Amino acid sequence: MPQRKNNSHYRSREYLTIDEVRALMAAAGERGRHRERDRTLLLLMFRHGLRPGEAATLKWDAIMIDKRVIYINRLKGSQSGNHPLQFVIALRAIAATIIVWHHFAIYPPLREWAAPLMGD
Repeated sequence: MPQRKNNSHYRSREYLTIDEVRALMAAAGERGRHRERDRTLLLLMFRHGLRPGEAATLKWDAIMIDKRVIYINRLKGSQSGNHPLQFVIALRAIAATIIVWHHFAIYPPLREWAAPLMGD
């Protein structure tokens, strides 16, 4: 069986440009049941350099809203740890969560839940 060549043989770069990420997020916002969730996940993956497997294993308890950090469990031997959670990502996560709560008719007191995001 022939051995696979290095990635550089197949493509010139190993990352998406900002314009490509914007196009991907726009496309995610046009289709599917969970558009805001999908856009938020793509933004989170881009900003934090998440691999698909790392994004797929994210859990809500990894997001510490009061400290504005998210714990990333890295794969492939990279170092796991806390990453600062940018305000816009936190707000999108709230929006995506509200959509789910609305669907299931669950309405916790949003003002109390979102207060840690609003600053000191």
